Amino acid sequence: MDHLTVLAEGIPGTLLITFGSLLIGVVGGVPLMLLRRSRLLLVRAPVQFVVDLLRAVPPVAWLFFIYYGLAQDVIKLEKFTAGILGLGMVSCAYMAEVYRGGLLAVDKGQWEAARALGISEARVFAEIIAPQAMRAVVAPATSFAIALLKDSSIVSIIGVVEITYLANTQTQLTFEGLTIFTIAAVLYVALSVPLALFSRRLDRRFRVGFAR
Repeated sequence: MDHLTVLAEGIPGTLLITFGSLLIGVVGGVPLMLLRRSRLLLVRAPVQFVVDLLRAVPPVAWLFFIYYGLAQDVIKLEKFTAGILGLGMVSCAYMAEVYRGGLLAVDKGQWEAARALGISEARVFAEIIAPQAMRAVVAPATSFAIALLKDSSIVSIIGVVEITYLANTQTQLTFEGLTIFTIAAVLYVALSVPLALFSRRLDRRFRVGFAR
């Protein structure tokens, strides 16, 4: 129980890192997705390169770059801020791909039908395409959120206090690593389950709404 009490103190940090970086991805992924779908090669190609680069480089490398490089030589950043920005950058790239997949799941014939009726593309996207794409986005976005929750443990490497950081610290003090990291694993599972249940409930709601 002592180990559980100590590790539970890292839950707020884990959630803050997870949802902070996810929020950056949810918002930042939209312009990346729109620019990547541009008809202009000079716009589309650089954005695609950035997205691929953000996904190809390990998140821990971005954390080191931001905290030990950018934050030390250019601007001063707190550990939490650097952690959220590092994972947030990666989240932008992944969410851009999630959004793009959701749009590709919508039949192209609906674009063509809307154009034939003289409806503007902005209105078609906002009122017809985007609501349908949301249904396809829910499952992969939630899966990414769960993966991000687990990846939030990476920020412990730059000293951010969360579950894994406290587990490492507690192990060094007590040498009971098996017990401590088992408890840490249980905490991560306990935090992931509500996200999975929320995803299923939201997905069912979207299906019912579209069925009508």
